[in-house]
Amino acid sequence: MDLKSKQLTSEDADFSCYICRASHLKNESGLYQHLRDKHGKTIIYMYLPSQPREQYTCEICFNNFNTLPELTKHRHTKHWKCQDCGRLFLTKTGLTIANVDVKCLGCEAMFLRDSSMVLHLASGNCSSGADQAWVTKTALESPDAEQFTSDHDWAKFKCPGCNRHFCFMACLLQHVEGGHCDMHGEWQPLKEFLRYAEEAMAELQGRTEVDA
Repeated sequence: MDLKSKQLTSEDADFSCYICRASHLKNESGLYQHLRDKHGKTIIYMYLPSQPREQYTCEICFNNFNTLPELTKHRHTKHWKCQDCGRLFLTKTGLTIANVDVKCLGCEAMFLRDSSMVLHLASGNCSSGADQAWVTKTALESPDAEQFTSDHDWAKFKCPGCNRHFCFMACLLQHVEGGHCDMHGEWQPLKEFLRYAEEAMAELQGRTEVDA
């Protein structure tokens, strides 16, 4: 993705990264290099100090602003900020999910997101014995399943926020975590699925121990 950024020539300019909040960057060149190397952002063009500044671009939503103070105000009033790491997110859902360190329900593996953990379970690689059939069955039996499931044969799951359909539960979770739609509190049914999956995992592991 290309990022159109403007040079910050003010002596008071803040060169910290507004994606990960890295604050060791001393100048504009360092910021651009950091954005390129750490976040894959390519600077298409920049203004030299001798050139007039026109706009500042928000790297979260890509809206343009005439001054740095306007951009700074926008970042802190329109986007969700993590109080622990300082990162900014497009939606509240993205902020909520990003702050979670997820442990697998069936083994000691750790994941950044719930979707990755569920995908791990569905892959059959978890020592618990869970697989795709188990994940689907657990999701369909979840107490709030009617809020995120559908009658489609090929796409049994749907987003509670935008009704987009998905073939797998992990894909639905990934969609929500990515902030593709702001669910405005409708994340609760999916949290209930994760809680129910924890109970179902305890039952699965109990059966596995008996069989062993």
